[in-house]
Amino acid sequence: MIVIPAIREPASIAPFFKAIAQTTVPGKVDANFMAGIGFRRQSDVRLLELLHYLGFMDSSFQPTEVWRKYFSAPDEESKLSILGKTVAERYAEALRTGLNDDSYRLNGKAVMAYFKAETGASDTETAYMVLTLQILSDLAILPGPAPVLNPPPEPFDDTPFPGAGKTITLTLNITLDPSADPDLAALLRRVLERNLGA
Repeated sequence: MIVIPAIREPASIAPFFKAIAQTTVPGKVDANFMAGIGFRRQSDVRLLELLHYLGFMDSSFQPTEVWRKYFSAPDEESKLSILGKTVAERYAEALRTGLNDDSYRLNGKAVMAYFKAETGASDTETAYMVLTLQILSDLAILPGPAPVLNPPPEPFDDTPFPGAGKTITLTLNITLDPSADPDLAALLRRVLERNLGA
């Protein structure tokens, strides 16, 4: 069985990659380095698993050439392209498995089934793996069209349902102070724009 990162606090992924892009590449990644860039919680250890999985550091916690290229890239777009290339390489089979050829959209259920079969992890852990991949693919600039993790829409059923003809209103409110966390606000905006066509 393989190990695929499952970040339990996925909102930390974008700020983490922003922090390492702006911080000199360390000789070794340790608790002092993590604390120095603002990642002090016990749960932040999983971000190191993600760095290792993506090839940013080796098993002895030494940054690799991928990390050095990411840090030294001249602008954010170049950095996100480097991240996208490594995401596309490391998650290649998951992306191929869940990709709908006609729309270039990823079927979340298919990706989850793939991760579950490959890792033997619980449904909860596998769902975090899918969410981690979704956040990475929204954050990074992947080669080619950017996949969107979404199940395909259900076929339309025009059979009348009980209560047909009555108006049903559904309101969803999300309150977010963009000044409190501009990176999270920008990421959510991109996810909504990509998934809802907003």
